[in-house]
Amino acid sequence: VNAVAARARSKIMRCYFTHADVDGAETIKVDLRIGPDGKVMSARVKGTHAKDQVGSCVTDAVKELIFPRAAGASSKHTVRYSVGG
Repeated sequence: VNAVAARARSKIMRCYFTHADVDGAETIKVDLRIGPDGKVMSARVKGTHAKDQVGSCVTDAVKELIFPRAAGASSKHTVRYSVGG
């Protein structure tokens, strides 16, 4: 999961530097639900940016990811992106 999630890192950084009001380093946590087809069914940013433009941008970026197909039901994961600094 982390290897695929890392593909969105440049978009996440762009979200942060475009929309964040701070210059410091931080970690953005995202809860993902991935369907058996590998598509992101839902994404939710947790913490400081949960309801701002950074969070909205990050959510859009991770929803574009495609993970390997998995047999059975959907799965939940939390991914972390270190940004800033």
